[in-house]
Amino acid sequence: QRLFKISFLENLYKKDSYTTMKVANVVKRLERDTLINNSFLEKTGVFSDEPVQKLAEFCVKHNLEPKEMVQENAIELSFASKTFKLIECNYIIARIEQVDLRNSSELPQLIKHGNYFEVQFSEDKLLGHSILETILSELNSVEFHSDWIELILNIAGDPRSSSNSRKYNKWWAKLPQTLINNFIKVLSHNDIILFLEAINEFASGSRNFDMQRMYDRRKKMMMKLATEGVIDESRLILPETAKKFIKKIRPELDQSFIMNINEHDGLCLIYFKIGELYIIEGSHNFAVRIFKKADRIKRLMTPSMKRITYNQITSYDQKFHQDQKNVFYKISHDSRGRWKSKFIRLIKAEVNIDLKV
Repeated sequence: QRLFKISFLENLYKKDSYTTMKVANVVKRLERDTLINNSFLEKTGVFSDEPVQKLAEFCVKHNLEPKEMVQENAIELSFASKTFKLIECNYIIARIEQVDLRNSSELPQLIKHGNYFEVQFSEDKLLGHSILETILSELNSVEFHSDWIELILNIAGDPRSSSNSRKYNKWWAKLPQTLINNFIKVLSHNDIILFLEAINEFASGSRNFDMQRMYDRRKKMMMKLATEGVIDESRLILPETAKKFIKKIRPELDQSFIMNINEHDGLCLIYFKIGELYIIEGSHNFAVRIFKKADRIKRLMTPSMKRITYNQITSYDQKFHQDQKNVFYKISHDSRGRWKSKFIRLIKAEVNIDLKV
C-alpha cells in the first residue's frame, strides 16, 4: 500500500487519472504510516481537485520551499518527478504574485540560480514565459526594483533589441505586445535613473560648477517624467567611460542596447519619446533637442545602430532647420533654470502631467 501512496503522489500532475477524488478516497482509507502521513497530506490540499496548486500554496503560506516541505514532513516524493517540478513551478508563480515588485527581494536570485526559466511548465510553455507574464501583469507603475529588471534582462534580453535575435524569439515573441510595452516603459524609467547617475558621477568629479548646479534641476524634471510613466521609449547614448561606471554600480545589468558615442569630454546623452515629441537630452552644457513627428530621430531606436558621433547628433539641427515642414526646438540649459518653462510647455501640450517650473 505504500507503493500505491507513492504512485499516487508521483502522478498528481496527471489531472485526468490519478488525481480523481475516487483515487484520493482510496489513499485516505489505507493504513497510516510514519513516512506518508494522511492527516498532513489532507492539510496540504493533496486530496482536493487541484492538488499541485494546493501544495504550492501550502508552501507559500508556511514560508517553506517545496524541497523543505518534502524533507521536513518525510513525504516520499522524488525531486526529479514531474509532480514535484510542477509544484515548484506553481510555488514560484505564487511567490511572485505575493511580492512588491518595487522592493528588493531574494526571489530574483532564487529564480536565476535555480534555472527556473528553463523548466517545462506545459506542453508549449516554459516556466520563464509564465514568470514574465506574471511579473509584467503585476506592474501598476514604472517604479520597478532593479533586482527584477536585471533578472529579466539577463535571461530574456532587452525586448528593444532585434526581434530576430535568439532571445527575443525564445521569450518575447511568445508574450502579448501589451506586456512587452509595459516593460519598455519600465526600461525607460531605468534608463533615466542610469543617465542621471552617470552625469552625477561626472558633475561631482569635475570642476564644472554650472554642471553641478544644473544637475538638481535636471534630476527633478527627468525623474518626474520617468515616474509618471509618460515616456514611451528611450535609449541611452553613452561613452565607454560612462558604461564602465554603470558596470561598476550595476554589474549584472545587460548593456547591449546602450548606444556608444565617441568621447566628447564625457558627454552622456539619452533619447526618449513622449507622445509625438522625440527628445535628446544630454549632460554638460548640451542643449536639449526636441523634434516633432521626426522619423529620422526615431531611427535612434534601431537595434543595429550601435554607435553614433557627437557631430552626427548635432547635424540633426541643420537638417531640421533646412526643412520647414519639421518642428524643431533647441533649448539651452541656463543656470537660473529658465529653460524649464519652455520645456514644460511643450511636454504639457503632449501629455497630461503635473509639471512645475
